[in-house]
Amino acid sequence: TMRAKFTQINEFLKQLRHALDAAGLTRLGRPVEILDCGCGSSYLTLAAHHYLNTVLGIPARVVGVDVNDELIRKSVERADNLGGGANFTCGPI
Repeated sequence: TMRAKFTQINEFLKQLRHALDAAGLTRLGRPVEILDCGCGSSYLTLAAHHYLNTVLGIPARVVGVDVNDELIRKSVERADNLGGGANFTCGPI
């Protein structure tokens, strides 16, 4: 049931890598900061955090924002279960 989400995440990470390379962000010498506005259930936010920090070894601070308090609460739980690192906040964009 999660196959479509898995495909979406993989495509998103390919596009993220392309954008990072094109903008020269992989060679900054400082952490990359990413803001995910309207992060929803945070699957892409958490995937980006893991991909950048763990897979590519690019220090990154990733923050997800959404107006849905329940989704943010679940996102914080997911992040904690995965070892933390990604941050989430509830509020308007």
